[in-house]
Amino acid sequence: HHLARRATAGAADSAGRLDHLAESMAWIAVPCLHRLSYERLHAFAAHWPVKAGLVVVIGLSLWSAAHRLRITCYDLGVRADAAVAAIVYAGALAGTGAAVLYLLRI
Repeated sequence: HHLARRATAGAADSAGRLDHLAESMAWIAVPCLHRLSYERLHAFAAHWPVKAGLVVVIGLSLWSAAHRLRITCYDLGVRADAAVAAIVYAGALAGTGAAVLYLLRI
C-alpha cells in the first residue's frame, strides 16, 4: 500500500510539473503568435533568398525521403530496384518542381 501511494503521489507530482511546463510555454508562445500570422509569413516567403532556401530545404527533404523509401522497399524484398527508383525519384522531382512553381507565385 505504501508503494502504491508513492506511485500515485509521483504521478500527481509529474502531472503538476507538466501543467506548470505547459503554462510556462503558453506565456512564451501566446505573445509570439502574431509573428506567425499568414500575412507575415507570406511577406517573409516573398523574398528571393527565402524562396531559394525553401526550395533547397523542401527539395533535399523530398530527395532524402525518396532515397529512404527506395532502400526500405529493397529491405522489404522488392527487388525491382530500377522501377522503385524511377517511381520514388520521379515523385521527389515532381514535389520539388511543385515547390518551385508555388514559390514563384508568391
